[in-house]
Amino acid sequence: MGYEFKREDNGEIVEKNFPMGECPKFIVCEDGVRANRIFSVPFVQIMGTNGHVTGDGAAKLNADMKARQSAADKRMRERWKSVRSAQ
Repeated sequence: MGYEFKREDNGEIVEKNFPMGECPKFIVCEDGVRANRIFSVPFVQIMGTNGHVTGDGAAKLNADMKARQSAADKRMRERWKSVRSAQ
């Protein structure tokens, strides 16, 4: 799972992967600078003033999800032999 860390010297964000539940509170970067773990919002939904997804926001979310699904489908078809042979 990817976790974000903020460097103490310049505030740059560094991402590192650790198993879930085993992420340290800080890491030491390759150049010796300490970076502290931060928490960020993983998903932002565009909402209207009434608390519902706006039409424009819904269209963008739908297009994004379709693109992600197509990419996942392509990866699966490339990796799984049983799916490749069924085409």
